[in-house]
Amino acid sequence: MNSALSRYLSITALLLGGLFVARGQGTFQNLDFEQAKVPDVPAGQFGSDVSSTDGVPGWTTYIGGGQVTTILHNNDTLGAPAIAILGPFWAFPANAILQGQYTVFLRPKFDATILPSIAQLGMVPSTAQSLRFWGTGKISVSFAGQGLPVSSLEATPNYGVYGVDLSSFAGQTGWLEFEGGGLLDNISFSDVAIPEPGVFGLFAVGALLACWRTSRR
Repeated sequence: MNSALSRYLSITALLLGGLFVARGQGTFQNLDFEQAKVPDVPAGQFGSDVSSTDGVPGWTTYIGGGQVTTILHNNDTLGAPAIAILGPFWAFPANAILQGQYTVFLRPKFDATILPSIAQLGMVPSTAQSLRFWGTGKISVSFAGQGLPVSSLEATPNYGVYGVDLSSFAGQTGWLEFEGGGLLDNISFSDVAIPEPGVFGLFAVGALLACWRTSRR
């Protein structure tokens, strides 16, 4: 790869990375789940049930729409719906801790007829245009009871980065809820809107054009 194209791609990566710089989190808390108050379980061992207030402080937990007050810690089920806080030592599967020391795992019923969810009442930052999170599987997002389209922003070997347009809810108070099945972590608000799907294509075309022009010189 020539130096001109390399510089162009580096600048492009910086621009894309800057699109989702997290800002203030409004009145929401524990969006990265690092406030978990659970005992350290030795690697390779399973934990005991913990209260939701200790496992995911600030969040309310639900199974099939009904509130539950306990969740799993470093554990899973054989197909029953459940919510688990994983960490800091957990390796089933490997790389399940997406960020920091703790990650939430939403386990749907084996036939997906009953879904777990976590929700929190708070105020969206007044400057927020979007929300993003890291996750695996299929997780839906709603605010104030309204389902919001989830866009795939980036794929990594261990998780995907997803975004939701929250511009119409900036400064409003309501329940933010995540429901479905998979790993969930690193939730954040941004004052930059989600780019249109064509934006990424334009960057790619621009990179090819820069390469072509450089080669002609």
